[in-house]
Amino acid sequence: MNLDVVVIGRNSHKHLADCLESVLSAHWSHGEKKVFYIDGHSSDNSMEIAESHGVITQGLKVKKASAAAGRNQGGKAGDAEFIQFVDSDVILHQDWLEVAGRAMFDNPELVAVRGSLKERYPRRNLFHFAASLEWDEKVGPCEGIGGSVMVRRSAWEYAGGYPVISSGEDPELGRRLL
Repeated sequence: MNLDVVVIGRNSHKHLADCLESVLSAHWSHGEKKVFYIDGHSSDNSMEIAESHGVITQGLKVKKASAAAGRNQGGKAGDAEFIQFVDSDVILHQDWLEVAGRAMFDNPELVAVRGSLKERYPRRNLFHFAASLEWDEKVGPCEGIGGSVMVRRSAWEYAGGYPVISSGEDPELGRRLL
């Protein structure tokens, strides 16, 4: 069972190398893992950073950059049974792909698995602190997804991918997947 990992970013030079290194080193023993970086019209050297890591890179093909547009383009670029979406400021735990993949293999009715996000510096400022509280989710079945989620390609395609809206694309896709 193969996996496509789609990393999206825009002007991500501060975080992208760490993100890509975490994705590339994350364990996936179930087949091939391809990593795509979709760049949302960066004015920095994000594309060069991604290229230096040997991942498949694409510039966003639509004029208006959005997380949804980047995720959709990346999802369509691959053909694996599972897609892991990751924002460029996220560091994957090295066992996340194995854990999420095992959950999907063992439970064919699952269409998506999301992990817990932890803010790296929750005391840096009020925004980081609020994000750390918002992301403190219970383990188990949930009603929503975030930007870092593993989905079954067939379900993602059936749902029509991410809706290209100005915000709220993650919960909207989550509703469609249910």
